[in-house]
Amino acid sequence: MGGFLFSSTLTALIGLLLMLSLAPYLNLFGLVSAAALGAVIGDIIIFYLIRNKIDHDSSFTPQLFTRYHLTKLFHSRYFSWTLPVVGALIIMSPLPDELGISLFSVSHAPIEEFAFVSLMSRTFIIFLVIFAASLIT
Repeated sequence: MGGFLFSSTLTALIGLLLMLSLAPYLNLFGLVSAAALGAVIGDIIIFYLIRNKIDHDSSFTPQLFTRYHLTKLFHSRYFSWTLPVVGALIIMSPLPDELGISLFSVSHAPIEEFAFVSLMSRTFIIFLVIFAASLIT
């Protein structure tokens, strides 16, 4: 549950406090694994909500993106791989995760690729935070 709450910007602090309160009682790797899976489930839900909103609602797409030269730029081979990379960096950073997830969704990345990147980045970040908190206390 803590990992699931950790995936949204509004509930990240609650999820983090829940994980930190369980850290003294549980195995570190078990806690990190369960929290990372919960965070990936939350990320996939956000991913589908954003992708469905963009695909089904044309008013959601800003008018700037409908111009020919920007559309051509987004679909070029040089730019198409940068959106998922920037999205992964944003997911790992303290910036709002929804921004990184929306970059993955806009780039039409496959769900398997997004889930793998989300799992790796969430596992690393949750391990880093819980391990650092255990060193402090």
